[in-house]
Amino acid sequence: ILGKWDPTLAFVMGGAIIPMIIGWVITAKKKPVFDISFSMPSKKAIEMKFYPSLSMRWA
Repeated sequence: ILGKWDPTLAFVMGGAIIPMIIGWVITAKKKPVFDISFSMPSKKAIEMKFYPSLSMRWA
């Protein structure tokens, strides 16, 4: 872990941090960029047809 540090990792970190900062700025706005207002999906119960596939995924 404390061996020789590769300076090219700074470019990898910058390539990840810069888009994340842009995402934070966009999501911190009170109003969406490409729409009039934010819309949230309505809360629905899970349909019975999904239960078998959920249980098989963990088997």
